[in-house]
Amino acid sequence: AESWSRYWGAAAAAVVLIAAGFGVGTMQARSAATGRMAEMQARAAKAQEQLAFEREANAAIAADAKIVHGVVADVAHGKVWDMRGGSGDRQWHCMFVQPPNKKNATLIASVPPAPHGMKYQTWIIHKGIVHRAPVLPGGVAMLTMPMPLESGDVVAFSMEPPQGSAKPTGPFMMEQTLS
Repeated sequence: AESWSRYWGAAAAAVVLIAAGFGVGTMQARSAATGRMAEMQARAAKAQEQLAFEREANAAIAADAKIVHGVVADVAHGKVWDMRGGSGDRQWHCMFVQPPNKKNATLIASVPPAPHGMKYQTWIIHKGIVHRAPVLPGGVAMLTMPMPLESGDVVAFSMEPPQGSAKPTGPFMMEQTLS
């Protein structure tokens, strides 16, 4: 009887060890699955983040394309004035575009960098009255003028503080009467 009890005791111990091994294996499998799930969730979150960034970039490109399309249509159907000055690395090239529907004109400019602490400011002189227009960053810019332009108006540029001035503070660096 004693040999049978040893046999059953050994069998019971073996069953316990097998069950414990199965439980450990199951726990390891669950742990691995949980780790894979967390990794997949992290990848999905990163993909969603990238998709949101791409959608925002595409919306910005579409908005820019709409603006450029409008300017091209204005050039094709409106009035255009070309303005150049300077020489070498101090050369200016500006184009004013007046759409046919009398909305505000657009300035497309390529200007040399302004001296440190200063900016170029645009002025429109309409029927003898000086009107403040945008301050130009150095380089290439496209800006909306504060009013429509017409033949006879004078467009001028002065050197001003970065925030601009209410009235020109010095002589005009460049000016042109629109014909």
